Amino acid sequence: MSEEQEEISPEGGWSEISIFDVFILLSITGLICVFIWYKYFRKDPTKIRTLSLSIPKVGNAIVSRSFYDRAQSGGHRVVVFYGSQTGTAEAFASRIAKECKGLGLGAFIYDPEDCDEWDQLAQFRDMNNSVGQVMAVFCMATYGVGDPTDNSIEFIDWLKSTDLNLSGLSFAVFGLGNKTYEFYNEIGRIVDKRLDTLGATRLCPRGEGDADGNIEEDFLKWRDVFKESVIQLFEIDPDSIGQFVGRDYDVVFHSNEELDKLHVYTGEPYRPHSFEKQNAPFDAKNPILAEVTCVRELHTGGDRSCLHMELNISGAKMKYQAGDHMALYVQNEPHLVEKLAKRLGVDLDQVISLNAKDELATKKHPFPCPCSFRTALTHYIDLTSLPKTHLIKELSNHTLDPSEKENILELTESSEQGRRKYQEFVLDTQRSLLSLLDEFPSVQPPVDLLLEMLPRLQCRYYSISSSPKLHPNSIHITAVLTDYTTPLGHSVTGVASAMFRDLASTRGITATQPGYRTITHFPIYVRKSTFKLPLRPIVPIIMIGPGTGLAPFRGFLQERGTVLGTGREVGRSLLFFGCRKRNWDYIYEQELNEFKENGILSNLQLAFSREQEKKIYVQHLMNNISGDLFRLLKEEGAYIYVCGDARNMARDVHANLLLILEQEGGMGSEDAALFVKNLQNRNRYQLDVWS
Repeated sequence: MSEEQEEISPEGGWSEISIFDVFILLSITGLICVFIWYKYFRKDPTKIRTLSLSIPKVGNAIVSRSFYDRAQSGGHRVVVFYGSQTGTAEAFASRIAKECKGLGLGAFIYDPEDCDEWDQLAQFRDMNNSVGQVMAVFCMATYGVGDPTDNSIEFIDWLKSTDLNLSGLSFAVFGLGNKTYEFYNEIGRIVDKRLDTLGATRLCPRGEGDADGNIEEDFLKWRDVFKESVIQLFEIDPDSIGQFVGRDYDVVFHSNEELDKLHVYTGEPYRPHSFEKQNAPFDAKNPILAEVTCVRELHTGGDRSCLHMELNISGAKMKYQAGDHMALYVQNEPHLVEKLAKRLGVDLDQVISLNAKDELATKKHPFPCPCSFRTALTHYIDLTSLPKTHLIKELSNHTLDPSEKENILELTESSEQGRRKYQEFVLDTQRSLLSLLDEFPSVQPPVDLLLEMLPRLQCRYYSISSSPKLHPNSIHITAVLTDYTTPLGHSVTGVASAMFRDLASTRGITATQPGYRTITHFPIYVRKSTFKLPLRPIVPIIMIGPGTGLAPFRGFLQERGTVLGTGREVGRSLLFFGCRKRNWDYIYEQELNEFKENGILSNLQLAFSREQEKKIYVQHLMNNISGDLFRLLKEEGAYIYVCGDARNMARDVHANLLLILEQEGGMGSEDAALFVKNLQNRNRYQLDVWS
């Protein structure tokens, strides 16, 4: 027996400890071990799936995710970072990289979400001495109410807090935003200002694209200035610049013999066969196939359709809150896929992969591969978006008729005349790729080129119109269908709207459309929102939401109703709702009346814009009870919510709110603006708007 052992064996030592004490000790030790494992060593299955898709291998070695390592090892001179929510900023980033490649510079795009160490931006100074001048381009979209996109949140947080010296870094910024929103291009402006403050060198003035206008024209104007600046920075001989059009991916055709060895995607966004075997947790990378248990038409007149839909999430361990958004993975209509395949002579059942040419690329495929042409064209590629000029220019290279080629090239010119023709021919008429191919019969592009250049299909987001307190096992949404014909006779149907229309046809709600799909389930997930009720139910709320802007407020009122049902007191709830006519599109009328009768809804202000000669909207109704609104906001701590159109309604509500503060509170214009700003800063003035 060792001396150490002897010291714990006398009376009162281990021999006196009971089995129960040992059990308690071991239990505590086990809990500590479980905590340490969960905190520091647990593997997130979602991240594992993501990494397996995004981190490439060269030989048996995993390629570094670092943008600095990739730039240095690949001899790249330009890194284009993108903050993208809907894919537009990523598409523009790819075009910037290709422009740089066309100047003979190595360039690649980089997702900020893949970055673990932003301090490496300072190391570009060292690369300037080793491989020559290097620059960073930031293509940054603003999302929500002046927020960064999901993939750039950590980068923006780092940029705001760092004091790193970035002298020696050359940069350029192109921002994307929407002028109908208050914080137009906020993120692009933050990036531009902070990089300048940290000592980086601005290569050219910041560009700003307006999604509410002609964002393509905005980009082209900035691109020309950017391109000239790059030529000067890298001292490129203009005479040596060729019309380089590079392909980033090679197409691989898989034989039938290979298919048994491949994990072929059939529409899943990240993991093959995830739709066949559904496992929680459900999120953006693993949506649930939710059964649509209820669909009904809400409009009783007029020329529009608005559907109420309920989706079953029972047993899915899927939580949501009133005010959250439901994200829907959409798919193109089968007849569009068949039409394009016939036009290009494509076997839709052929399984292919598009593989990145650059072995160091972190993004090995533009969409989940391998998959069939049918899957790619149905689930991953946006066939209905308006084609950008770079795609149209590429189409000209595959046009057999010289006169058609000349007409196509006119649409891509950066001159004022060229931009006007693009506006008139593409934007004003809402011509899609298929419409262009109809217009120019001699265009014969390879299908894999279109798969590479067309944008990815993006999720559509809908305000959830239910409360989990009342409907814990289902999610409700309210959606108007986009389905119209342009003045020149082009039919325009939203991708999601076509799915909703086919769903309604399946249930016999609408007349059956030729070739409609039988739809019973939607792939969805819940996206958290900051559009939330006050934590204390006693706080008054003011809700302003015409049309489908009513959706989240239906959830709010359901939630307050459940609280009231428990015997607790709730604050006053005021609702401003508007539509065209009471007997056309007054949605959820019966429910709103019941909310009033039950004391859940204190005051209901209604605006039917087309029932009188002079149109009346929700913003006008605010004047009816302006004194009450002022007292609620000033004295009772009320929250005010606005949901719906950002271009007109939200702006007019904001302006009228300022006017009420001036008139009812005797405030000057500056004091009124400061009062509203304080409401926003304290989350008492919340917006959920779209254009």
